[in-house]
Amino acid sequence: MPAYPKLMATLLACACVLALAHAARASEDAGFTSTASEPALFRRVLPDIKSRTRIPILLPGRLPGTARASEVRHVDGHADAAKYEINLYGGEGLSNATFVGYFAGERTQRDEHFGEPVTLADGKVGYFHARSCGGSCAPSQIEWQRQGVLYSVQLRLDVKAPAEEKRDMVEAANSAILGGPR
Repeated sequence: MPAYPKLMATLLACACVLALAHAARASEDAGFTSTASEPALFRRVLPDIKSRTRIPILLPGRLPGTARASEVRHVDGHADAAKYEINLYGGEGLSNATFVGYFAGERTQRDEHFGEPVTLADGKVGYFHARSCGGSCAPSQIEWQRQGVLYSVQLRLDVKAPAEEKRDMVEAANSAILGGPR
């Protein structure tokens, strides 16, 4: 083969390898992976949150399929010594209209809980709040306490049945619990 076609074939092969690597990285950044110690969506904010809080950070390693993880375009996080919050948004504006998810932990001794009791992976009781709509819609939520920290997950889910909504929120909480501190 003359030098020019060989060079072109080599360059084409390199371009294909780079395109595949870029596609794999993009799909990892767009969603959660169950094997990573830091779920891909949180990677940008997690180092700052870890440096600011003293409580264990529990985040799901993956989200249920009905969550809108593929729509996430912005991740925002805040923390201090006694709490952290991470918000996921699916559009240009950071508003209720573009809300995808919320993950929080706060040191508290709150004994009151609202919602339907559910059993979680560690055998503890969590509390599920179904999505509700009035003037605007509140997302599905689940919360649980562990070692003096109240953890909360809120997700905008694409579900049709209440049982599916509850199952998916319990799955997200269990993923965070089983994944352990990040």
